[in-house]
Amino acid sequence: MENNFCNDELNNQIKTAGIVLIVLGIFNALMAMLVIDMFFLIDASVFLLSGIFTYFRKSKTALIVALISYGIGWLSIFDTFSLFGLILRIAVSYTLIRGFMAAHKLSNRNQGCDASLTY
Repeated sequence: MENNFCNDELNNQIKTAGIVLIVLGIFNALMAMLVIDMFFLIDASVFLLSGIFTYFRKSKTALIVALISYGIGWLSIFDTFSLFGLILRIAVSYTLIRGFMAAHKLSNRNQGCDASLTY
């Protein structure tokens, strides 16, 4: 019965990734207002929408889009090196990858069922 529909640990990992994306989106939206940069606004919208879809719909596609967008942001860390920024990027990347792996496991487990996992 515990492996039937939803595994709480996998759901928590997916929701944690969604929360991290929403927080990233809010932070980028604030940066867009302070710096008035279009790239922060694009990142904010991508992260907010991906976070909402990840948290509420458990969307693997939203996680992939966020991972790609965040991966492109990794290129900026080499321009201005900061140890704190590097540690923060590693932690966020780890959380997002863990959330994607949990969503992938949950979707494979629920293939024959009426699952709430979307693609």
